[in-house]
Amino acid sequence: MMIKMNKQIEDRIISCLFWLSDPENGAKVEISINEKNKELQIIRHPTEQKVAFVHSIPIDNFMNMPIEIFCNLCRSIEKDAENAA
Repeated sequence: MMIKMNKQIEDRIISCLFWLSDPENGAKVEISINEKNKELQIIRHPTEQKVAFVHSIPIDNFMNMPIEIFCNLCRSIEKDAENAA
């Protein structure tokens, strides 16, 4: 399914991915859009465990959230996944 994303959302996701790719302070997560529910999903794929960690937030909340806070959320999800492994 083709995702229709406006330029503002796309630019914001790219900015977040830039910060999340930092080797010292990043997070190994995947960001995807659930267009039907108008949500952004943060996914931490499993390494050894069989369950992926998924957190969803409304796109409007994502757009109003400071990038630093969003990146902290992603790092927290990654840490929770590691602790559960």
